Amino acid sequence: MTNSSQGYIIQAFGDIHYKELALACACSIRLNDPERKICLLADNLEDLPPYFQQVFSDIHAFSPSQPYDGSFSRKFILDKESPYDRTIHVDADCLLVKKGINVFWERFTGLPACFPSQKKVTGTHWNGAISVDSLIAKGLVDSIYLLNGGVFYFESSKSEANHFFETVRSFYLSFLEDPGTGLSYYARPGQVSDEPIFGAAISKHPECSIPFDYLNLLQLTSPNTSSWNVDYVNSTFTARKGGLHNTTGQFIHFCEMTPLTHYLEGIIYYRSFFSLPSLIASIGKNKEFKFPLTADTLEQERSKLDKLTVESARSLRLSPA
Repeated sequence: MTNSSQGYIIQAFGDIHYKELALACACSIRLNDPERKICLLADNLEDLPPYFQQVFSDIHAFSPSQPYDGSFSRKFILDKESPYDRTIHVDADCLLVKKGINVFWERFTGLPACFPSQKKVTGTHWNGAISVDSLIAKGLVDSIYLLNGGVFYFESSKSEANHFFETVRSFYLSFLEDPGTGLSYYARPGQVSDEPIFGAAISKHPECSIPFDYLNLLQLTSPNTSSWNVDYVNSTFTARKGGLHNTTGQFIHFCEMTPLTHYLEGIIYYRSFFSLPSLIASIGKNKEFKFPLTADTLEQERSKLDKLTVESARSLRLSPA
């Protein structure tokens, strides 16, 4: 399959600031994987500035109806929405930092979906919300796969049914009908977590799991990670995961936008590389993000960014309030 049938999907809903974060993610992909396409799925296209067309190959309106209209449940129908035959979904708070993503595209060939994940046959997970023993005792699964749903691969179902996603939707609807199944939990009011549903579906399709390779992760999630060494200009990074693993990878998933300094540096670098307007001040004033930076600090950094060269963008440091 040629690269023209391969691409990335980024979702952004609600406030324009979320779409601007998705744009920063897309900039990082455009720089480090320039041959593949990038699609934005958004609920409202009227507020998009014209410079979004510079970076995204495709921009589609996406307003799914119940029960797939939640922040997480929208992922359960992506196989029907992607304009590409083969797709990597990326959460908007991720950045593609390295240039080695081709290894994963090659590895995913022929799979209906794929998640770096770890098989579990006992215990409680997702902060105690999911009991593997209970699910097995009910005959629902024989295991659960632990994963992060920020970055994952899937194939389109437009020409051929994607049986993995059919299983995903079946488990999701079962949970909605009877939350007592314990197949997932409400991560937010009215929002069913996607990760246990995906993890249960993989138990029925174990070919959709690959082990975590800490020397080359598809995505490094920021929680419980230390010793950061990120060089956006030279497309490299290393870190230490869980105090146990020296690690690197392709995407960094800045969960809850932490560590904030590294995330903002990445946004600044990738957006400035494509000569896009600064985002920092407008993010900082959006209360939903709860950035621990004062408005004055953000205004100062914004004025610095106006004079910043691409080569020096990564050297910018922001001071916590």
